[in-house]
Amino acid sequence: MGQVHFLGLEIGARAATAMLLGRDRAPAGVYTHPIAPDAEDDGGCRIDPRKWVRLASDAARELVESSGIPASKIWGFAPAAPPGWIALDADWNPLTDLRLAHEFRRSRFRGEIVRFLDDHPRNRAHCALILAPKDYLRFALSRIIATDASDAACLGFLRPGTSEWDAGELAACDIDARW
Repeated sequence: MGQVHFLGLEIGARAATAMLLGRDRAPAGVYTHPIAPDAEDDGGCRIDPRKWVRLASDAARELVESSGIPASKIWGFAPAAPPGWIALDADWNPLTDLRLAHEFRRSRFRGEIVRFLDDHPRNRAHCALILAPKDYLRFALSRIIATDASDAACLGFLRPGTSEWDAGELAACDIDARW
């Protein structure tokens, strides 16, 4: 059996970088695909979520194709993304652009989410899920909903030291725990 490799994918506002590592942690290849955000402000940027996922997928595909390593020898996948959020409806379609931050500021994201929900009553009625960028990438590639507890904790919606929702924090923002 040949060497097994692991695929890492770091996707941000400006680039998607894919890297293959061997079991010995030696890089077997790297490919970076540039990304142009759709809009920017002082706190970060907004990008069409489908475009963001397509560019990330392109980076991974280009790397695998150019590496000469058979896909059957790639046994692991680890995504990484900056802080941010996206809202999805009940059919798992995006209700918003993907919001990516240049740096994490809890109050900014909490405020943006609350404003999104409050600006138009339909937003709150149609919002079924709010995901972090890494969780959205995982969902878009696998159609599996999974949230990294550290992403939810960063917004202050989990009780410290647990993986349980903080009912008080959610109520303070008028956010439903089902999201």
